[in-house]
Amino acid sequence: MGGAGRQVTAKEILVGARALVDQGWCQGVDARDAHGDRCAPWHREARAWSVLGALVASEGEEPDVRAHAAASIAELGHAVALLADAAETSSLQAWNDAPGRTVEEVLGVFDRALARLS
Repeated sequence: MGGAGRQVTAKEILVGARALVDQGWCQGVDARDAHGDRCAPWHREARAWSVLGALVASEGEEPDVRAHAAASIAELGHAVALLADAAETSSLQAWNDAPGRTVEEVLGVFDRALARLS
């Protein structure tokens, strides 16, 4: 997706995060590796992501080496706001981790958020 020095848009963040969740989704942590262990969402061993973990990972590199412009932070905030609005929640983490939540519901929220950008 993005990388150091390149500003990503809210749409790119949402598209990238949705693709990650489609590959693997998790609850209770930002990301899990192939063994089901917690890992950083941007770690190369990550195989499943929460909504928020996928948003962070969709930008592509570790945050401490990534050059975030204020505009990129604003785009990430916009992506979060669009998802929260689509999920009708003030806490994406709590929404993601709710018992009974399904990956289909999560992907549907990404689709609704993306439709609002069209």
